[in-house]
Amino acid sequence: ILFPQDHAAHPAFRTEWWYLTANLTSDDGQAYGVQWTLSRYALEARDGAGWDSRTAWMGHAALTSATEHVFAQSMARDGVGQAGVDNAPFHAFIDDWFFDARDADFSTGALHARGPRFAYTLTLTRHGPFVLQGDKGYSRKAGKGQASHYYSQPFFTADGTLTLDGKDIH
Repeated sequence: ILFPQDHAAHPAFRTEWWYLTANLTSDDGQAYGVQWTLSRYALEARDGAGWDSRTAWMGHAALTSATEHVFAQSMARDGVGQAGVDNAPFHAFIDDWFFDARDADFSTGALHARGPRFAYTLTLTRHGPFVLQGDKGYSRKAGKGQASHYYSQPFFTADGTLTLDGKDIH
């Protein structure tokens, strides 16, 4: 794994995903959780242009509290600008949802999603290095060679606004 280029999409692979989960505490001490995921699924491991693309995207976002779990999903076709992952700087998006780096080394970023009953916009600040999973980022899944390239960033702090049923939460 090489950074920053490996934050971007890899059309030679069939499946990829980018996600963030966070445990948050509001100003009044209540616990919340957010989840943001963008997945890329290629029917063929090739890159196509426009409607010739064989890749689909799926976004999933959620907000949880002690009493609520609300979520939304979005689907998109590749090649028409509705979803994708760019690099330099990192920008993962589907519709108006995004997970962005604000600088080249991903020391700060932003996250946004919304659904019928919720929304969140967060600023992310990194406080530690990326962590490579498995053997230098190569994570074997089974004895027949199934594996993934996988890394994590467990050192983000998040600050921003959650909205649940029309009420802003800080």
